[in-house]
Amino acid sequence: MKQCPICFSEYSDEHTTCPTDSARLMETKEWQPGQMVANKYRVIAKIGRGGMGAVYKAFHVGLEEIRALKVMDPQYARDPKFIVRFRHEAQVARRLRHPNAVHVDDLDQSDDGSLFIAMEFVDGVSLRQLLTATKGPIPLARALWITRCIADALGAAHALGMVHRDIKPDNILLARDASGRDIPKVLDFGIVAMREGSAIQSSRPLMTPAYAPPEQWQGMKASELDGRADLYALGMTLYEMLTGRLPFDAHSNEGWMRAHLEQIPLPPSTYNRELEGNADVDNLVLRMLAKDREMRPADANTLIQELSLVEAQHSWGKETIVRPLPPAAQRFPTPPRTPTPPPAFTPPPAPPLPPVREWVSPPPVPPVEKEEEIRMPRPSGPRFGAQNDRSGQGRGMKIALGVGVGLLALAGIVFLVIRMMSKQPPEIISFDADPKTVEAGKPVRLTWDLTHATKFRIEPQGGEFTAKADDVVVSGTTVTPRQDTTYILMASGPGGDKEARVKVSVKSGGTNRVILFHDDFHGEKNWQEGKSDTCATSYGSAGYSVKNISKGEECAVTPHGTIFLGANERLEVTQRLLGGKTDGDYGLKIGWQSAESKPQETFYTFGITADGSYQLFHYQHKVWKKLVDPANPKNPTDAAIKTGYGVDNRLAVEIRGRSISLYVNDKLLRKLEVSGVVQGRFGLYADQPQQEVIFSDLTVSHLGS
Repeated sequence: MKQCPICFSEYSDEHTTCPTDSARLMETKEWQPGQMVANKYRVIAKIGRGGMGAVYKAFHVGLEEIRALKVMDPQYARDPKFIVRFRHEAQVARRLRHPNAVHVDDLDQSDDGSLFIAMEFVDGVSLRQLLTATKGPIPLARALWITRCIADALGAAHALGMVHRDIKPDNILLARDASGRDIPKVLDFGIVAMREGSAIQSSRPLMTPAYAPPEQWQGMKASELDGRADLYALGMTLYEMLTGRLPFDAHSNEGWMRAHLEQIPLPPSTYNRELEGNADVDNLVLRMLAKDREMRPADANTLIQELSLVEAQHSWGKETIVRPLPPAAQRFPTPPRTPTPPPAFTPPPAPPLPPVREWVSPPPVPPVEKEEEIRMPRPSGPRFGAQNDRSGQGRGMKIALGVGVGLLALAGIVFLVIRMMSKQPPEIISFDADPKTVEAGKPVRLTWDLTHATKFRIEPQGGEFTAKADDVVVSGTTVTPRQDTTYILMASGPGGDKEARVKVSVKSGGTNRVILFHDDFHGEKNWQEGKSDTCATSYGSAGYSVKNISKGEECAVTPHGTIFLGANERLEVTQRLLGGKTDGDYGLKIGWQSAESKPQETFYTFGITADGSYQLFHYQHKVWKKLVDPANPKNPTDAAIKTGYGVDNRLAVEIRGRSISLYVNDKLLRKLEVSGVVQGRFGLYADQPQQEVIFSDLTVSHLGS
């Protein structure tokens, strides 16, 4: 392959110059699968290419772990200034250890002279790939979560004096945890600084035009740029997540420069109707995109606090709900009262004054039951005279006065109720954690439901929030405890303060656990099948289905050469039997050699049956050996195994050297020592003809020693 030194486009070997730049192409040598690099990395495959070189997936032979190798183009290797800057920036980047930043593990030079960086391998897609596939905005909650995680990583980098200078969707990778939640990771810290230190000239700007902040376009020195440049680029990225497009539209570097320096972006809600009414979302994004960096959030921590306020005060899906309290009368119902009977007499409107005559009083009104219709008897004598009119007027004035007094009393009561409500102390309806027991480094969701609070905060890690006193706030946040932690919700309002607590326990021994591989089997096919002619596999919404089996060990499936078992690792998989014999086993196949060494093939199978039994077998030199109760012809059973068809069982095996521990549904069934170290590949198997098994959510983790 050949590459243009100006635009970095690749061409086949028959080309000599670049059709775009007319530059002479330079020859690049591709690393081939299986090739050893620096005597410690075995190349698996080329997985991409960036502006500075190719990226390969490789296996660290000594550590038996997967790495990503970013290889610098040969032109940089010939530049002394770049080599000095390369080593400095890689060393600085290696100091950054954050769960939302791709960790730089090593820097070295291959036998052919190529400089490369070895870094954490992230099994996932880039945010750019997600946006391209979505072809539109992504949900608000997800966009804010990704932004929060990236801001957290940027805050850690800025504290070390590092400014990324090229935040964009292409440099944000999305891994997933065991529950499928995004784990955003920032890629390429220090890469822009490396290029800026190079003497190699290029017509391409040392920034991405669509995301670069105004101060970069104004030519501000790299030493004067601070973290607010990254927050601007993150604001552009958040805008794109919320709208499916960028706030500006340009087709040249000059056009992008004018846009970033002069154009005022429209609020994101202009392009996404679902954001209408969320003025604080618009305001936050526009503040991040302020031309003057003094108008942006002061730093990443300030941005995270503002994101917390947005999350607390707005609703989306089931994540956050803020609803007004019902009227006071509905919240404080009064006891039922006996109905008041209607008055026996209601004075009619006063008629015009007639001539003065002798007044004859009407006969007395007989008493009536409250259900009866009240009928006024007609006077038998002359019509009401002046005295009667004056008497009716007086009575009417008294009644009107009584009604007025009653209304004033009612208004006073309402005023007192409102005053009491305004002074009512905060009420914490609930404050909970899910889960309450977790491994160190795993996320925990804190949720709360409270009223009558104008301000509340979660300590530690949770952040501070504001609300209206007449709101019921149902919301939550995610924390990551490293040890047993009691989280405190402290709420303040006009009526005083109140607090609630919830304790989260952290499992011992999980501190150094690292997820190496996860597959939910719902998407792209990542597995190679066994050689059985009748073995059929398929992907569906429930997971990965294996059926029509002739020989179980031949129907095992494995990831495409990506993960190799080493010491101190744990494998977990959820499995469900849909058909076949209930006494046939199905489960994990662990620790066997590559296909090239099939005559010396040795492996273990750990499986369960729908009858409730479990087993561990060892296969070596074409001989099967039962390891769990070998003298017992029947396999042991355990109540932890859910029996029958269509039920899920979570199977797990922990490997620590020659020690194997067997788990079902988090219960330890057996721990035993085996003759040899368990290492190599792993897979899934089913044992009997006509069986159909669905596997899902497989995870491989590295355990601390």
